[in-house]
Formats: sequence, structure tokens, C-alpha cells
Amino acid sequence: MLNHITKTHIIKIYALLFLALFSISSASAVDNVEKLKQKKTTINKQQRQLNDEVNKLQLDLISIANRSQEIQAKITRIEERVGLLASQELQQRKTMLGDNQKLGDTLSAMLQISDKPDKLFLIYPTDGLAAARSHLLISYITPRLQNRIRDISSEITELMETQQKLQNEKILLFETSEDLAENHIRITRLVENKNRLLKVNKATLTKLDTETKALRKAARNVEELVKKASETKSTAKADRTEKPRTIRKFPIKGKITLPVNGDIIRNFGQKTAFGLSSRGIMLKARVNSEVLASFDGKVVFSGAFQNQGRMLIIEHSDGFHTVISGLHTLYAKRGQWVLQGEPIGKMSEQNTELYVEIRKNGKHINPKSWLS
Repeated sequence: MLNHITKTHIIKIYALLFLALFSISSASAVDNVEKLKQKKTTINKQQRQLNDEVNKLQLDLISIANRSQEIQAKITRIEERVGLLASQELQQRKTMLGDNQKLGDTLSAMLQISDKPDKLFLIYPTDGLAAARSHLLISYITPRLQNRIRDISSEITELMETQQKLQNEKILLFETSEDLAENHIRITRLVENKNRLLKVNKATLTKLDTETKALRKAARNVEELVKKASETKSTAKADRTEKPRTIRKFPIKGKITLPVNGDIIRNFGQKTAFGLSSRGIMLKARVNSEVLASFDGKVVFSGAFQNQGRMLIIEHSDGFHTVISGLHTLYAKRGQWVLQGEPIGKMSEQNTELYVEIRKNGKHINPKSWLS
């Protein structure tokens, strides 16, 4: 009987212990689940904050870049006015010098004679008729010489006005150029802030450089580079943000912008210096111009490639890519998302030619339908 009671008690004790352990385990599991939920909520919140901060920086960059382009356009207009005024000043100087040279001796002699015409008869007493004719001639010419003097005086006034306008324009050009330089500094700082937020540190840059070298080695031409850069996943987290909600689909036509303010000096299909047909367009930019993203997308290549200088390849939706080469400084890193109008690089003081291609599924297409 005792043994039976003891066994029963033992079984009950084990059952109670099991229930207690189960309860503890369940409570612990619930706590873990709750902690995981809280951690996930915190991570999501941090990710949203990061996305918001990066997006704000991008919008600030776009705003300042737009301002830079406005300033560049203003500088171009001022330079045109300076050129016209300088030509006008030169022409006015030439006219005045020519007129002065022709009239100087004549004016001096005529003025001397017209001041003392009575001495002519004393000099030429036997030729009173000639003296009278000279007097009449002087009387006729003198008012016209005086008019000419007034004209020259007016020309001098106009020249001085032109010189003052030219000086004012040069001052305005200097001040506007200073504004542009300050904008360049602001853009550089914002890019640095963006990279700090995205933790593009020395280790990340080293990884990105290794990836870039591998892509360069694997690709024999730009076609292969576009394909391999898009297919190869990056191990370096140059962009810790998710795909921005504001990223748009590549348009059918007429919605993308030129990367720089400038003239098209070579069109798509036009013969190059080597006799080949151009697969993109060549733009003439200002020195030190900021280069902007033509449309929203993801940077899949950022670095030098063969003899084409520093290059950026931006992947858009539906198999579209933008290839831009000829940059001096690269702001955008491989793996980063960029928005239309965001600064992605900068031209140099020596090279002002920027090459731009648009590709669809790897094939070159005429950008004329898209560029506005």
C-alpha cells in the first residue's frame, strides 16, 4: 500500500514538475516571441528613419543641384554679355583712334587759322583773293569740325558707359561664380553626409573597389560590362536603404533630362573621329559642372573602364540602362539608389566632354525620344 502511494505521489510530483517546466518554457517562448517582435519593430523603425533621412538628403541634393544649374545658365548669359561688351568696347576704341588720327593734324591747323584769320593777309599780301577764300573755307569747315568734336565727345561718353557696364558684368560674373563654388561645397558635404548615413566607410570602399576591378577584368566591352554589372550581386553594402518608394518606372519617352547643361556636339549615329557611328551623344559641359542622374535608378557600376575614363552605369526598370562616361569625380557608389536630378559626379577643369548612352536590354537606342 505504501509503495503504491509512493509511486502515485512520485508520478504526481513528476507531473507537477513537468507542468511547471512547461509553463516556464511557454512563458519564456512567449517572452522570446515578444522580444523578437519588439526587436523587429525597432529595426523597421530604424530602417524607416534611415530611409527618410537619406531621402531628405537626396531631395536637398536635387534642390542644390538645380540651383547650380540655374547659376551655370546665369554665368553663361553673363559671359555672353561680357563678350559682346568687350567687342563693343574694342570697336569703339578703334573708331575713336582712327577718327583722332585723321582729324588731329587738320583740327589743330584749322583751329589755329580760324583763331587768327587776319594774319593770312599779312602772310600773303599779294594774294588777297586766296586769303579770302581760305577765310571762307575755314568759316565753312570750322562748325563741322566743332560738330565732329562733339561727336567724339559723345563717343568718349559711350565708351565710358560701355566700360562701366563691362566692369559691372565682370563683378556680377565673379559674385555668381562664387555662388556656384559655394554650391559645389554644399553638394560635396551632402554627399559625404549621405555616405556616412549609408556607412560607406573605408572597408566598404575597399570591397567596392575589388568588385569594380573584377567587373573590369571580366568584361571585354561596355555591352558585357552592363550585363555583368547588373547580374553580379554586390557584397559591399554601399546603400543600406530599401528601394525607395519614389523610384519610378522608366518612361516610354520624353521624361529624362540631360546629365549636364550643355550643347550636344555629337548626335546619335553621327560619325566619330575614327569613322564609326556614335552609339550615344556627346555633350559639351562647363568646367567643374555637376553631373546629375538623368532618371531614377540603381548604380550598378562606378569606376574607370578601359579608355573611356570614369564611368557610371545606372540600371532603370524594364531593361533600360544609362551609361555616362568622361567624369572626373564619382559621387555615386555601386549599389546606391539615385533619383532624377541627384548629383552623381563632377566634370574636371580640363575635360568638358561628357558621353551618354541609353540601352534597352543591352542594345543602343537613340536617346532623342527621351531627352527633354
